Parts: sequence; C-alpha cells; structure tokens
Amino acid sequence: MATSSYLAYRDHDFVQALNLAHEALDILDALGETTWKPQLYNNLAMIYGDLGERSLSWTYLDKQIRLSIELGDRQSEAIGYHDMALFQVTSNLPAALVNLNRALDMFHASNDQRNIAFTLYNLAHVHFHNQHAAATALPLGQRAYTLSKQLNIQVLIVNNLCLLADIQAALGAHEKAQELLKEAEASAESQPAALMAFVAATAGRCQLLRGDATTALEYFLHALAITEAHNARELMHEQLEQLAQCYELLGDYRHALHYHRRFVEVREQIYRADSEQQIMALEVVHRTQMMQREAELAHQKNSELQRYIVELEAMRNTLQEWSYRDHLTGLFNRRYLMEHAGHLLSHAQRYNENLCLIMFDVDHFKLINDNYSHQIGDMVLRRIAQIAIETLRSTDLVARYGGEEFVVVLPETDTASGALAGERLRRAIERHSWADIQPEIHLTVSLGMVVLQANSSLEDLLRHGDDLLYEAKRQGRNRLCY
Repeated sequence: MATSSYLAYRDHDFVQALNLAHEALDILDALGETTWKPQLYNNLAMIYGDLGERSLSWTYLDKQIRLSIELGDRQSEAIGYHDMALFQVTSNLPAALVNLNRALDMFHASNDQRNIAFTLYNLAHVHFHNQHAAATALPLGQRAYTLSKQLNIQVLIVNNLCLLADIQAALGAHEKAQELLKEAEASAESQPAALMAFVAATAGRCQLLRGDATTALEYFLHALAITEAHNARELMHEQLEQLAQCYELLGDYRHALHYHRRFVEVREQIYRADSEQQIMALEVVHRTQMMQREAELAHQKNSELQRYIVELEAMRNTLQEWSYRDHLTGLFNRRYLMEHAGHLLSHAQRYNENLCLIMFDVDHFKLINDNYSHQIGDMVLRRIAQIAIETLRSTDLVARYGGEEFVVVLPETDTASGALAGERLRRAIERHSWADIQPEIHLTVSLGMVVLQANSSLEDLLRHGDDLLYEAKRQGRNRLCY
C-alpha cells in the first residue's frame, strides 16, 4: 500500500496517494509496526509539499528523521535530510546546503553510490541556479556525472550533461558546452521524449549566452515541437516563455507576443488543473482530520460540537478564498476575474448601468527581471498591486491577469470617470518612488480602457481592452487608450 501511494503520487493523483498513505499508517498503527513508517512519512511529506502545505510537509519530514534515528535507519535519515533540503532551497538556502552536505556524508558512510550521485547533482544544481556560483557547481556536477555514468543511470546522465553545459556556457566555455550537449543528445535518444526536449531547451539557453539568438530560436522551437507532441504542459510553458523572450531579442515582436500569449494560456491551464487537484486533495486531508475528531466529539458537549462546526466552516471559507487569490500579489486571480466579472457585466446590462474595464501592464517589465533579478520583479509586481488597491475604489475589482498584466473592472462608471480613474492610476505608478526596492528603477504602465456595450461579453471586453493596451504601447507607452 505504501508503494501504491508513492506510484499514485508520481502520477500526480494526490487524492489517491493521500488515501492510500493514511490507510497504510492506520494499519501500521494497529499492528504496532514502525519499520515502514519512515517511507510513508516521506511519501506524505512529498505530497503535502506539492500541494503547497509546507507546514505539514515539514512535520512529516521531521517525523521521518526522528523515527529513522530511533530505528537506527541511517539510509532513511539521510533521505529525510536530502528531501528537507529541497524544500528549504527557496526559503532558507544556507540550511538547505547544510542538509544536502549532511545527507551526502551519510550516503558516503553507507556507500550508497546511487544516492551520492543524485545528491551531488542537486548540490551542483543549487549552487548554480540559486547561488549563481558556477565555479563551485562545476566540480560537483562533474563528480555527479562521472558517478551516474559508472552506475548507468541514464536519466541522471542526461540531466548532469545539461547542467554541466549550462555551467560551462555561463563560464564562457561555449565549445565545451556544445560537446556536452552533443553527448546529452546521444544519451537522450533512447530515453523518454521529454529528455530530448530538455536537451534542446538547454542548447537554446547556451546559444543565447553565446549571443546567437537565431540558433537558440531553432532549438527552442524543436523543444516545443517535442513537448507539444506529448502534451507535456509543464515543459511546454517554460519553452513558450523562452520563445517569447528569444523573438523579442530578435526584434520580432509579433511572434514574441504570440508566444507570450500562449505561455500565459498554458500557465493558466496548469494553474487551474493544479488548483483543482489541490482542492480535492486538501478535502481528503480535512476529511481525515474530521473523522479523527468525530470520535472525540462524541464525548463532548453540544457547545463544543457547535464550535467545531464553526471552525470547519471558517476553514472552508479560507480554502475558497485561497483558491481565488494570486499567490504573489494577493490580488484576485484570473479564475475569480472570469467568474465574478461576468456577474458584474450581467448585472450592469440587466439594469442598464455603466461599466468600464481597464487592462494594463508594466512597461518594459522584462528589463526589471533581466537587470535586477526575478526577486526584484516580484517585489515590483506586489507594489503595483498595492498602488492599484490604494488608488482605486473599494468597489472596483482588481485582478492579476497573468505575468505583469492586470485587469480592473469599474462598476457604475462611465467613460469620463473611467478615464479619470485610469489616469489617476497611471500617474500614481509613474510618480511612485521605488528607492526601497531598487533606486535606479523608474516605472510606467500602459493602459487600455473599454466601456460596456449592450451586447458585449466579458471576452469581448478583454479582447478589446488588450487591443487598446497594445495601441498604448505602440503610441509610446505610459498612456491610457480608450
């Protein structure tokens, strides 16, 4: 049952994975058996981690490590430190590196060559992608590659070759990077198609570092063709973003816009599918918790039962609110916009009321990410959201549409009032001081505003608003078109 839970998790069937894992834990508790528990704790940690429940994930990893120490199971203890490190990478990088090195030492002590290879690869990956320390990552990646080749772990061989190619390209050793990519391509031929796409995308990145955007474009198109043929959306959305950036570098803005829109569309599909899966899985979590509590509630007073019901209702409301919020900015997300704005339009049309829709995005936002980092870019987007909330009315609906693009719906607002609101927002952003984030930043936004007509649909307003937004771009940016 523990193995079935792991397999269900690998297939992204989180509901089945959680059910099987909790059933297995109940059986082990009934039998007083502890040997299999560390593996189940690890399964649950991975599942909750993918569901965004970091506290539960951390709890089960801690349980895995503690029980492994109690059982003297050094292998499971090392795996616990390794997986804990992967969760710490984005929140506590120094701690992540400590735990990865601790796991590596323990795998060395038990001569676990396979896990040594994977841990070396992850260490190299973290040093390169999170610390931007290519020189430190290089020897780690080379050791991981040598060991994975000795063990004939084909998937890890290809991943190591691609990582080493990225590192060599970053260090300016472009010919060496090309040699590594040729070897990666040969190794990936007998592997799943996703690996071939991964190799092609890596080659594209290396060509960009070399300054050859034209050749990079060919590789990215090849990678996209593979992922589209296999409907690998997780890889596809990365490649669409790379293509949009590549076309922009080449000055082909029409294709850049086309692939950017496809990128946003695929990302929304992934987000929607993940959100639905997460909500179903979280319902399993809370259903399990509810069943455990019901046994206790049978012995409690009616007032305590009522309090529990109130808590569950609050939890349900919190989950619903979470599903409608953009995790970065705190604004409503696109899903909420599409549902709630449709109601606002129907109400306005039924009662013959005015309504405006404004679509706006940050001018030259890509330069913020490129010049100052994606972290600074995220801080800018959060500040833009804050300015919009403070500048507009509490009755206006403000949502993040995707990337650096936002949508505002203004009920009971005619053309003149909508234009004033748009200009007020534009000026507030133009005049805002960004010194606390990055002193060199000066930002503007371009806006497109459309007024509701009797027969307009939400899709009509969004499409027209998008056209007007890009008209504002064409006219020089930092303006409102309507």
